[in-house]
Parts: sequence; C-alpha cells; structure tokens
Amino acid sequence: MELAAVKLAKGLVWLLPLSAARGLGALLGWKAYRIFGIRRRVAVDNVKQSLPYANSSDIADRIACVSYMNLGRSMMEFVSMERLSAETVRGI
Repeated sequence: MELAAVKLAKGLVWLLPLSAARGLGALLGWKAYRIFGIRRRVAVDNVKQSLPYANSSDIADRIACVSYMNLGRSMMEFVSMERLSAETVRGI
C-alpha cells in the first residue's frame, strides 16, 4: 500500500513542470518544519551549535527553516530526475 502511494505521488510530481515541483517541495519542507516541533527544536539547536554567528533564535530558526525548504526542493528534483534531460540536470 505504501509503495502504491509513493508511485502515485511520483506520478503526480511528474505531471508538474520542474519549477512547480521545486516550489511544491519548498512548501512541503516549510510545512514539515512547522509541523514537527521536536525536529525543529533539534535543527535550531544544531544550527546554534555549529554557526557562531547564528546565536540568536531568530537567525537559527530562519537557517533551519530554509534548510528544510531546500531539502524539499532536492527531494522533488530527485523524484523528477528520470524525466529530465542531461542539459536540464546540469542547470539545476
């Protein structure tokens, strides 16, 4: 059942232009960041520990959120990879 859901989601992503798929990925990353509180706290704490200039919670929160959004974009690019030309992949 899970495999069928993944294949359906992949098929739906393939219907989108790459720019729309990447935008959807960013939105899903943002939503995941907002929904999963425990992961959000860990991500913000990790940013604070690893980047000395991100010692304020606002800066660390923004960096962590943007990282989740980028992960969402990357996931959509990965799902779309099979249908993209080599030239398009080089441009990503």
